[in-house]
Amino acid sequence: MNREKADIVLNAIKADEARHDQTRWTNITATPGYEYGDGTIVPDYGEPKVKETEGQVINCGTTACFAGHTAFIFAPVGTKFYKDNMRIPEKPLITYDDFADQELELTQGEVNYLFAGHRDLDELVEYVEATIEERAYILNGDSYNE
Repeated sequence: MNREKADIVLNAIKADEARHDQTRWTNITATPGYEYGDGTIVPDYGEPKVKETEGQVINCGTTACFAGHTAFIFAPVGTKFYKDNMRIPEKPLITYDDFADQELELTQGEVNYLFAGHRDLDELVEYVEATIEERAYILNGDSYNE
């Protein structure tokens, strides 16, 4: 895990905890358009949020989980954010969890732990702030405080 980037995400969540909702990627309702094999085009539904400047906080009432916040923070300018995925300029759609997995350099166990819908903020903080050895205990469901 890239601890430095994970700390940035946690600090953003802690700065406005009301925007943290671990049960869904985001609360954006827009969906991207797509093209059927026969060439029929279905346009976007709703208005995606768009990152217009570096350092921009994607807000306007949005909430997000750990992966969603990672995307809001580290996606490049011009990225469009939809309900379940995002479109980085000049690239195909990518899901929030795939983007965050790559950006934070996570193992599969870390993806499963950090993106679980039942995790609360305290659990996320505990994991990110833990040592490598303590993280292994956490992922195995053990307590390292015993």
